[in-house]
Amino acid sequence: MSWFRFRPVAAFDDPVVDACRSLILMDTLEWPAAVRAHTGTLPWVAPSLDLSVRFHRLEPTSEWLLSDTTAAVATDGLIGGAASIWSESGSLLASGGEQMLCRPLAPDT
Repeated sequence: MSWFRFRPVAAFDDPVVDACRSLILMDTLEWPAAVRAHTGTLPWVAPSLDLSVRFHRLEPTSEWLLSDTTAAVATDGLIGGAASIWSESGSLLASGGEQMLCRPLAPDT
């Protein structure tokens, strides 16, 4: 669980652009949640197969967003994750999940 603030602009008046803050966090933080226990250069990569985001409310006055992200299962080359994004006031802004395909990196040639 971590707090995030976008720079140089933390929030946006346009509701679609502001909702993209939650979308970006969901799409980028599930891989780190899955590999947090590993150190050093990782021999794998895991691109997204799908991403599902449910937007619950807008709160463009919240500069900081709290991301609660987990990757509860990783087996047979697949990683499943879930995330929820919260505002500074404690409102749930978005929730969703992602499926990733975990593959070994190509060896250096």
